[in-house]
Amino acid sequence: DATDDVWGADDDSHETSNLAGGSRHAHAHPSDVPRLQQEHTTAGYRDGIAAAKGLSAQAGFDEGFGLGATIGARAGQLLGVLEGLAAAATQMPEAEAARVRGLLAEARRELCVQAVFGELYWARDGTWSYDFPEPKPGPEQSGREGGSGGSGDVVFADVAAAHPLLRKWDGVVQAEAARYHIDWDVI
Repeated sequence: DATDDVWGADDDSHETSNLAGGSRHAHAHPSDVPRLQQEHTTAGYRDGIAAAKGLSAQAGFDEGFGLGATIGARAGQLLGVLEGLAAAATQMPEAEAARVRGLLAEARRELCVQAVFGELYWARDGTWSYDFPEPKPGPEQSGREGGSGGSGDVVFADVAAAHPLLRKWDGVVQAEAARYHIDWDVI
């Protein structure tokens, strides 16, 4: 075959026919084709992994961002109400003001990013590891949580409301709001 000197023989013998003399001889150097094929295969594999990683990392970020934002916003709302109460504490008796400031300090420790998103509540793959109640079918919720209501689907607000620290501080803040006759629906 006239192209064997370019592409090599089918049997990979690295022997070609001398067209002028009709004799056969071995190449003096090894072919670069296997090495180049391996390099291109490896480069293609790496490019494929990098592209897939980028797509899955982005999808994971997109999912995690919404949930993290919902949880963070809820923690911020709870801290904001306590900060408002602590600011109003200047008008309260000192013992009551100290109690409210103590609640705020404790809430800041427990609702910080490291605590809320720590290993105690989250698995390495980003899923929550705390107990989560099954959604209940029924009429849509009208509360501030904006949860799933009757749809049966779990939404970010449901996951945030089930977080143990947010549940704890939601109860504390609601009790404090009731104590000072704060209309929670206005907040």
